[in-house]
Amino acid sequence: MGPGEKSARARRRAVPWLVLGLWVVLLAVVAPFAAKLSEVQHDRAVDYLPASADSTQVAKIQERLPGGETTELVLVYHREGGLSAGDRAAAEAQVAEIGERERLVAEPRGVPSEDGATVMYPVASNGPGTDEKLRDAFVERVRDVAHSDGGLTIEVGGPGALATDASKVYESLGGPLLYTTVAVVAVLLM
Repeated sequence: MGPGEKSARARRRAVPWLVLGLWVVLLAVVAPFAAKLSEVQHDRAVDYLPASADSTQVAKIQERLPGGETTELVLVYHREGGLSAGDRAAAEAQVAEIGERERLVAEPRGVPSEDGATVMYPVASNGPGTDEKLRDAFVERVRDVAHSDGGLTIEVGGPGALATDASKVYESLGGPLLYTTVAVVAVLLM
């Protein structure tokens, strides 16, 4: 094998590593902008209609109205062996406090289980609207009020709480998910 062949072989081996390096650099440069994509994204139908269209005018009016989307929660109070009168009173007091602090769609009414060990209170507010940060703050304020006491288990669930918890999980996965993706792409390119 001559010097020309060795040089050509070395270049062929270097090409995949060079391509991999370019991809890693490209991902490192583009990744911060990917998170900001949702802020500039236009995916409502009225974004592409003329400003004078009736649909566009209605959408503008709706944006000025309070709420627009309801954040729904379920407060679950449970005690093994059954809720006592004190447990029910504590649950009602906490739900009343939430009603005083927050603008709710309706007054929450307790729904007891057949065995008497659990009572659920559906809580809904359109105050946060479609703003995820306001929704998360609302859920956290409700969780601050609805706290366990003396063996009474209290959980805050429902679609609003699920969305808040999911957003926290996705925020914590951002970096590791990106690094894992880069590693998988690198392995596939090799």
